[in-house]
Amino acid sequence: MGNLTIVAHSKILKELVPIDNFFFERMQKGYEDQYFDFSQIHKAIEFISRKEKNG
Repeated sequence: MGNLTIVAHSKILKELVPIDNFFFERMQKGYEDQYFDFSQIHKAIEFISRKEKNG
């Protein structure tokens, strides 16, 4: 699995994303999970699009 973008209204998910990155960093170098609030949906799409072009 490649990059993952989570878009939600959840403080719990927002806090879990950095923990997930920490634990899976050793297994998936170069991949990144990132949390976006639903109000940032355009930034989330931009993040995934940028990663797909560079990947």
